[in-house]
Amino acid sequence: RETTQVELFFSLLNGYCPKRLAYRWDAFKARCIAAALDHNVHLGRPVRVRGDGTTMYHRKWSARSKRWYVSHIFEKKQHKHVPVVLACLLRYYLQETDGIARGTINDIHHPKHISATIATSNPPPTADIAREQISRSSQKASS
Repeated sequence: RETTQVELFFSLLNGYCPKRLAYRWDAFKARCIAAALDHNVHLGRPVRVRGDGTTMYHRKWSARSKRWYVSHIFEKKQHKHVPVVLACLLRYYLQETDGIARGTINDIHHPKHISATIATSNPPPTADIAREQISRSSQKASS
């Protein structure tokens, strides 16, 4: 039961960052922030009620427990926060002195800082490795 909210968030995140698409690191972070903002804004959505005041439910069949259960139907999402966020972004970029096309500073968690290999030591120069392989192959040929 505790994982339901986590699964719901990752389902929402897949809407903002589909797995089959590749993103630059800054675009990926922006999409994750947008998904988190959307999730947090809509956390306390009220349950939908009928005209007579009764709560609306949706029934579902659980194949695992072999029984029916119900879940609440919530009000539709209101995206009233989007114009505010866009206005803040526009104000930020209008006040920028370097412009939008300035270079970005990558933090230590940027994927560029991940090691290119799984080796536990720094690689020797390629020429040294090639020399060693050539000398080994010539030794095998002479014996």
